[in-house]
Amino acid sequence: MFFYNTDHDVDTKLVPTAQSRASRHPPKRSTASLRCSIVSKTQRDLQPRIRFAESRLERDVFYLLSTDQEVVDIWDQPPAQIYADQCGKIRKHTFDYLATYRSGWRLAIAVKPYARVIRGGFEQKLGLIRAQMNLDFADDISLVTDRDLCPIRAYNAKLMFYQTQKTTPEAENALADALPLLASEMTIFDWIYKAGCKTGGFAAALRLIAGGHAMLIRHERLSPLSEVISAGAIK
Repeated sequence: MFFYNTDHDVDTKLVPTAQSRASRHPPKRSTASLRCSIVSKTQRDLQPRIRFAESRLERDVFYLLSTDQEVVDIWDQPPAQIYADQCGKIRKHTFDYLATYRSGWRLAIAVKPYARVIRGGFEQKLGLIRAQMNLDFADDISLVTDRDLCPIRAYNAKLMFYQTQKTTPEAENALADALPLLASEMTIFDWIYKAGCKTGGFAAALRLIAGGHAMLIRHERLSPLSEVISAGAIK
């Protein structure tokens, strides 16, 4: 049994963690790439769940999906899809993620380094899968390579994911009450200070930014010195 601890306090209640739904598990060891498991909870999860990533690129895509407010479920390594190749031979392909959005739209995501996509003709393979895919599985397919990911967005998604795992209601309420102060540009540090937050202020600020209540002024790596503005102030 795995457990997800919601705090560092020894008296904190331990929450049981659900196993991954992956149709196949990545090898435990690799000299060429990263293998990791991440505990997370989507809007569809009743409890935190283990999810796998087989590379740093996959992990970054997971962080981006998990911090997208429109994504309500992430299925790592969903059931393999059967298709016929150009010679008519039956093949199987397992997507890295199946993302379900608030609207109910489902996107099957393949994550692969650009060099391997070009070398192996992977886009042609995906074209065959798209043409033959059962719509009960997904509505569309997306290929994500290292050329598609913005390093700043990936960094911010990772920061938001880990900083917001523990909710801080008192700090969030204080910052939400102070949103009118963000009618003009203000650093996150000043926002926290003027809201009177003593603890958990940065994580709470990130949760409000992720929720669309405040916005970054510049496309940059998030830090306490990043300037933000209230979403209501944007016309």
